[in-house]
Amino acid sequence: MATSFKRSFADPLSSTLFVAKLDLQKWISDIALLRRFPVRVLPQLLHESTHHWCFNSPIGVALQLLSFRAANREISAMTKGDTSREAALSLFKTRFWQHLMLPFTEGLALFAEHDALAGDAPVISAPLYSAALLVAGTLANNKVDADRMFEHGTFILSLSRNSTEHYKRKTNLQLEPFSRSHSPYLCGYLAVKCLHYEAIRQNDIFVDADFFLYFLKSYLFDDWDAVDMLLSDSADDPEEIANRFFIHLQTKYLGFFQSLHKSTVDEFIRRGRNLSNERTRFEYTAGRFAINFFSDPVGQFPSARAISALRAGLDELFKPAHDEHSLMTTVRAVHISTLLLRNLLTLGRATFRANVARQSGRLMIWSEPGVLLSSLPPSKELPADWEGELTAVAALMPGTGQIHIVFLNGDSVVNVTPDVNDNKDFGPFANPTIDPHIRTHNLSVIAQVSEMPSQTADGWLSEIVNYSASEIDDFYTKAALLFTEDAEELASCLSEFGLLGALDGDLDLAEHLGCLSSSASAKYSPPRGSDAEKRLEEATVFAAQINQKLKSRFGFEPLSIRGQEVFFSML
Repeated sequence: MATSFKRSFADPLSSTLFVAKLDLQKWISDIALLRRFPVRVLPQLLHESTHHWCFNSPIGVALQLLSFRAANREISAMTKGDTSREAALSLFKTRFWQHLMLPFTEGLALFAEHDALAGDAPVISAPLYSAALLVAGTLANNKVDADRMFEHGTFILSLSRNSTEHYKRKTNLQLEPFSRSHSPYLCGYLAVKCLHYEAIRQNDIFVDADFFLYFLKSYLFDDWDAVDMLLSDSADDPEEIANRFFIHLQTKYLGFFQSLHKSTVDEFIRRGRNLSNERTRFEYTAGRFAINFFSDPVGQFPSARAISALRAGLDELFKPAHDEHSLMTTVRAVHISTLLLRNLLTLGRATFRANVARQSGRLMIWSEPGVLLSSLPPSKELPADWEGELTAVAALMPGTGQIHIVFLNGDSVVNVTPDVNDNKDFGPFANPTIDPHIRTHNLSVIAQVSEMPSQTADGWLSEIVNYSASEIDDFYTKAALLFTEDAEELASCLSEFGLLGALDGDLDLAEHLGCLSSSASAKYSPPRGSDAEKRLEEATVFAAQINQKLKSRFGFEPLSIRGQEVFFSML
């Protein structure tokens, strides 16, 4: 039985990731036993793991602590027969911040999916690092030459982008409506592409598209000033909160161009490589629990106030009152478990028939009746002669590129392959909430607790979004069409069918543009004689015509052409 999730997703609050096209039922033997990863899901993995990476950050922790604060305040008020305004304000902050940042959030993920490629910079982004480890076949053995590993990863990624399937993915993106309010994808993607182009103009290290991804993610999500605003701001008026957040975003956006100075970039690289032990590391311990992560803020160190606010939020989470309500104990446990699992990427889940062998006691996993998938060591969690169904969850450890398959019987972990800690306690996988279904159910319980403040927060959000929509839309329109003189007129042209409007409705040219711009982000050409090669050759004939049509709308030629090759695309 395959997973019931239909689309890939990444939940920012729980940091749960799920890759829909990773058919675990089909691929589990390759992943778990042969250590091979299905390359066809690489674009989705890059996209969703970038979402996970963005929120596995100080901002992500702050948003989760606000969610917990809301539940804590509401349960406290409920015991007194009341409801909590502070709970509603906490939820409003999380939702408005996510709403405000959504185009950049999606833009970064789409840039990772369609553009990021490792270059000459001495640091690499977490999504590309994990992808390189996976496709290089190093799941079981990470002792491999780094240059060869990343070159192989680049080759595989180039093959993926130079495929007819990926050409269609890029075309579909470019035909999205250009509207932040109704579809943040094209608007956000073009905003990130404009920043990339400007970054290259100021500093040629950003020709390394993956380094640009790393830099921009750090600039936007390792933002300790935003952490301070989220957790410390005592404003009691939703409109004032929304206005402060929007002003902060505008200030950050303008500051990005200043951050491209060589000295700032060189310092960012130096800290990222940790050569001087100056890389920002946040450490927090409460009893047997520990929260540790690196942060890579651009051009700043975290303020003492921001760090203090994060510690205070963690204190509230990890240090309960001695007489707290039983419902609060449950909510606290769910939040702690999800916070401790933030670093893991959940790739998929499936169910398998299994039984305990009578003589050896080994756990036998069957892919289908009569077909043995795996024989695993005995599990103390299952009685002798046990037979039934187990849930298998694939989880990626980003730092090592290692995928573990976690087998659960209900909410009990019974086995992990490959072994962790000599199979004594399953290490970080002992938590049953690694199963996205369990985590989703637990989060729904919290949502029910916060139903009243949630309704209040949603009411504020709807009201403020309605009256601020045009102002926020205008900000993102100008960011996405940064180099166009009349952004408003062009936005109107792109509003319904994206770049098709700029091509006068010529769908053939739109498909050629998708092909050319996808291939421009690949280091290697498509295989000789392949459908992709034929498709690219056909599209190349129309490159100059596409440029001329788009120049009449944008004011510049978005495709950079060298001989017969499109080597860079601004779209």
